[in-house]
Amino acid sequence: MNNSNKVWSPKTVPNNLQTVLAVSAAWPLTPAQYRQAMAAKVERLFAAEPDHGRAALEMSDEGLPEMAAIARNQPPKDWPMAVMMSDSMMVLMNNIKWEKEGPTPILQLLHVRENLKDESLASLIEQM
Repeated sequence: MNNSNKVWSPKTVPNNLQTVLAVSAAWPLTPAQYRQAMAAKVERLFAAEPDHGRAALEMSDEGLPEMAAIARNQPPKDWPMAVMMSDSMMVLMNNIKWEKEGPTPILQLLHVRENLKDESLASLIEQM
């Protein structure tokens, strides 16, 4: 994540998904705004580890063949968008209960911010 302290994490998802689904934002987002922020995050994670993108996608060949297929069938420049458009990402993002979202409690945000220090593309894909 970037150096900003402005993080929004969905409060309606299981604890193990809060960091993975956290995005840079100063306030609660609409679903469309969230999707844009998540796409930017996925793109940033690929850019941060350009040599590890293929390995991160292929590590899931048995458990998540959809991600491995992206590595095989798409050029690297298209990987972030392909991940965002994947069924696996849709399932992950469908954990957010938008009708129950709102401001995230401060203690929860502090925990998420701390965990973001170790955020990686592999950790995102592992949660799909």
